[in-house]
Amino acid sequence: MEQYTNLPGFFVEMADDGLQIMPTVSLTDSVLLIGTAEDGPEFTPVRVSRLEEADAIFGKFEVNGIHSGVSLLLGARQAFGSGCRDIRLVRIPHGTRAHRILKDDDDKALLKATAFSYGETYNNIMIEISDEKEGEEKVGSIIKIWNRTDTSNPLGDNPTEQFYTKGKTLQALVAEMNQKARSSEVVFYLDESAIAEADADNIKATDGAVALGVDNGADSVKGTSYELGDSYAVQEGGSETLRSQLAKAYNYLSDYAATVVVPLDVYYDPENNGMDAAALAEFCADANVKDSRIIGVIAAKPLEGNADIPAIRNYVNMLTDSDSFSNTYPGPNGEDYGKYISVVVGQPIFYNNKLGLHTDTAAAAYAGLIATLPPHSSTTNKILSGTRGLKYKFYPAQLDSLTSKRFVTLRQRAAGVAVTDGITAARELSDFSRLSTMRIANAVIDGIKQVTEPFIGEALDPSRQQAIETAIESILADLKSAGALEAYRFGVYFASSADRIRGILTVEVAIVPAFEVRRIRLKLTLKPTM
Repeated sequence: MEQYTNLPGFFVEMADDGLQIMPTVSLTDSVLLIGTAEDGPEFTPVRVSRLEEADAIFGKFEVNGIHSGVSLLLGARQAFGSGCRDIRLVRIPHGTRAHRILKDDDDKALLKATAFSYGETYNNIMIEISDEKEGEEKVGSIIKIWNRTDTSNPLGDNPTEQFYTKGKTLQALVAEMNQKARSSEVVFYLDESAIAEADADNIKATDGAVALGVDNGADSVKGTSYELGDSYAVQEGGSETLRSQLAKAYNYLSDYAATVVVPLDVYYDPENNGMDAAALAEFCADANVKDSRIIGVIAAKPLEGNADIPAIRNYVNMLTDSDSFSNTYPGPNGEDYGKYISVVVGQPIFYNNKLGLHTDTAAAAYAGLIATLPPHSSTTNKILSGTRGLKYKFYPAQLDSLTSKRFVTLRQRAAGVAVTDGITAARELSDFSRLSTMRIANAVIDGIKQVTEPFIGEALDPSRQQAIETAIESILADLKSAGALEAYRFGVYFASSADRIRGILTVEVAIVPAFEVRRIRLKLTLKPTM
């Protein structure tokens, strides 16, 4: 808390959110993150430069130290950890969490069991309540929880966790269960009508095991008491999916100016033909047509379960056996929409003071890194600040295979987690296969727009045309001096007499972008003497 609010000087704040490497300068490009949150305005970009601002607006991203399934605030931390200080957050709606009310024999609500995530992700949680007896007398209840990883055998042999209510208050029972919530992926709350000190022994036994169920207000969602083997499903006419909400956000944001955009709750997934990556590329292409120079970043579908050698091999094969993104989803008239996006593979280990060490996809962190670099500085070989390591590592042959399919990958170096190659999802032989080339082109376009815009609406006499040429020469010379361009030439003219009448001036620019060093070939020769 600031002690003296009316005196000039410094106010020092010590933020405990994990040791993170700060950028050498505070000015960065902007990163637009689209994701889910507990609170805050929907479909509205909110600019933040401090994590405290984001938390105050969008609520929490964890429940009792466990990730709650919402993505926006966690993504903000990852972009911030990479050095970005201009973060725009857009919240999209989601359904409620899967939940179930646990009652007593009088049908009074006592506890609410709630999944960490939203929609169908955690509908594999089963709960069974049975009587705990001494002889023939009931002395309490046993709450058993299964996290069904194998849906063909929903209960398996043993529950993930089980809890005994005998001699405990509701408050003590909730505290005990939530200490082990990480393994069962479910958190418990006292119902609003329940008394914390009430006896927990009277929780009613269920008729067999039941799923948590999902209730997001849609008539077509199945009820909360399933037969075993049933699964959550939204039929036609049901509530909007997360993907449709994201499409709505893209529509609202098509004219919004940002440097990098990241959808946090969807992935590039070969099993759905990369439809979410295609939607992002289309959004970026449309934004570029509307003069917003946006680059998209999306994570590849993460590797689930154990990251052992066979699992990693199968995961790489799943990604590389599919067609590359740009060949599967070209734009209209054969245009290569892949140049507008980067698809990132890998799951870094992050740290913050709420979740401790945890893994996540790398899209937000990679976008934050991009925002800290000048256009001509590639992400290749750059360290991903704010990370503590990788959940799994790829062999060089696997990295090479993924790179050939236009995926951005990460590798562990002594200095930290580094980007293997800063590429886009464009076709391999495209002029825009390098992210730095795409960013240099955008910098040229943005610079020319900035210096020529003041001339719009003015008469074009010879002196003004000379002034336009001087302004363009100045911006291109600055980019060359900064190292972004090796050479350039340009012309300013009316393409036709009709264009002169309509006031359409053409600026034609040819550039030679700076080409990054990607490989150093070392030749060593042995000689008896020099």
